[in-house]
Amino acid sequence: MYTVTISTTPGEPGRVFGRIVLQGRGLMRDCLLAFRGRLGLFGVVRLERYAIGVEPLMGLLARLFLLIPDEDIAPAKSVDLYVSISVYLGDRIEEASLREHLVVRSNGVLLDVEHADEDRGRRTAGVAHQYASAVTLAGHAISTLLWSGGMPTPLIPLTTVVAIDEAVACVLAAEIPPYTRRRFLRSFGGSGGSAAETYFASDWENFLSGVLADAESGTH
Repeated sequence: MYTVTISTTPGEPGRVFGRIVLQGRGLMRDCLLAFRGRLGLFGVVRLERYAIGVEPLMGLLARLFLLIPDEDIAPAKSVDLYVSISVYLGDRIEEASLREHLVVRSNGVLLDVEHADEDRGRRTAGVAHQYASAVTLAGHAISTLLWSGGMPTPLIPLTTVVAIDEAVACVLAAEIPPYTRRRFLRSFGGSGGSAAETYFASDWENFLSGVLADAESGTH
């Protein structure tokens, strides 16, 4: 389970907006977002056969946001908008559980987006739109960060990365998605394999075991 908090006022802590639950087994999971919507009413959306470990958690959140009907979300309070989103592992709102954080500011013309995960921060800017709610603002901010402002790109599951069995079984760096490759390298502190473009298959298998363990932590 992951807990999502949202704040729309600078300096104020986020309130729980919803929780993400992963269902199933393996590297493809169904994902449910139970959220608090308009008038405090609860809703649920479901994303089927999501490839885990291929993009930041904010990417998953944006895909789930797109499934929420506009009428189920409280409308925006101001033209000038601010949204802060945090994603925590589990149901505890504490620093040790924080996995990703995003802050977006819009002045009606420009969009400023800051994102941080467990080992790096990023910042980007884009053209602001008119936003019906804080959720639509957040969704566009994540789209600006990950997909140049467009729709979410298709994901290729990590099961497509196949080991080459030569003298030593290796995987090709080019087959590993960039986000996953960064996490993979961080997991064991450097590159391996017979050349700079390859990594030991055993290291890759150990990494995938960790991805699955993380997914189990998000399973109801």
